[in-house]
Amino acid sequence: VNRCGKKGKEDEELQNATHVSHVYQDAILVTDMLNNKLLLFARSGRPRKSFITEEGSEPWASVVTPRGYIAVTLRRKRIVEIWSARGETMFQFGIDIFQCPSGIAVDKQGRFIVTDEELNDVFIFSRGGHCIRSLGGDFKQPRYVCVSSSGKILVSDSGNHCVKVFDSHGTFLYKFGSYGSGNGGMKFPYGICVDQDENVYVADHYNDRVTLYNINGTFIQHLVTSQKGIRRPRGLSV
Repeated sequence: VNRCGKKGKEDEELQNATHVSHVYQDAILVTDMLNNKLLLFARSGRPRKSFITEEGSEPWASVVTPRGYIAVTLRRKRIVEIWSARGETMFQFGIDIFQCPSGIAVDKQGRFIVTDEELNDVFIFSRGGHCIRSLGGDFKQPRYVCVSSSGKILVSDSGNHCVKVFDSHGTFLYKFGSYGSGNGGMKFPYGICVDQDENVYVADHYNDRVTLYNINGTFIQHLVTSQKGIRRPRGLSV
């Protein structure tokens, strides 16, 4: 087990890590909301590079696109910004749509899927930032989102204590999870990700654990719990 960063406000420190993304060559990109920056770490935990956002912009989540760009949700600015690999702003979108953009994912087509926990909705955008549709799935504080290898869109519907699954067009398929602490129970799920075998990993925030499900929502096991020192997990990546 490797750890990345330590608590603080300096260049290579973290104060409120809200999201983590696997990038390339085992590097990971960590979003730090309170320090208004993104930090790139090697797998060993050694920091490689930092990307600084505007003071008070509150970056929440980030993802690397198939073209190698960085997309980041900025909650206070109510936008998504697209950066080059050097951190230069290329364009932004969503200013007339978002209230509180949170989770973000990108599919194989380069489309962006973004959650908004104040609007209680999830939006699909083209790679150029044009809004294609909203999912409108009776959400309550949707936090994070990911896309499976088969194109399914999975959303952690935090306030409803479940995960909702949609097809690649945004049509609702099914949901799994309910409020509770037992197997299959959730208390405000946050981060969510899917591996190549379509196993689903859920950061069960207030149950202090990370839980593994299959793509159909069948509980498999709790991978990490508070007994191993985890507390209030947020972002996940595989």
